Amino acid sequence: KSITIGELSGQYYFGQKGQSYCSQRGQSCLAKRVKVEWLFQEALAMGKPIITTDIPGCRETVEENKNGYLVKPKDAKSLEQGMKKFLALTIEERQNMGRNGRQKAEREFDICDVVKTYHKITSKVMV
Repeated sequence: KSITIGELSGQYYFGQKGQSYCSQRGQSCLAKRVKVEWLFQEALAMGKPIITTDIPGCRETVEENKNGYLVKPKDAKSLEQGMKKFLALTIEERQNMGRNGRQKAEREFDICDVVKTYHKITSKVMV
C-alpha cells in the first residue's frame, strides 16, 4: 500500500485514515501498526514522543515513560490512558521525552550501523 499524507481534524495522518497520526504542532506521534515501521524511527529522530501499541516492530522504539508510552493492541481504554498520561505532562517533560527519543534513535537506529550490520550478515551468507 502506498503512504499518503493528509489532514484530518487538524491532525496529519499517514497511511489509511485511523492508522497513524502526528499532531499538527509536532508535539507527539501516535500510531497503530502500519506497514511503515520507520515512521517511529523518524519520529524518534525528530525528537517526538511516541504512543504506540505493544506489538513487534513498534515496541522496540519505546522505552516506557522515557520516550513514550506503549498501549495494549485493540484496547481503546489503554489508548485513552496513554493519551491522558501524555497530555498531563508539562511542556518540559514532553521536551525531555523527545530528547530521550532522539538519543535512542542515534544510539540504536543510526543508518550507518544498520548498513554495517546488513553487510556483516550478508557477507556470511554470500561466502
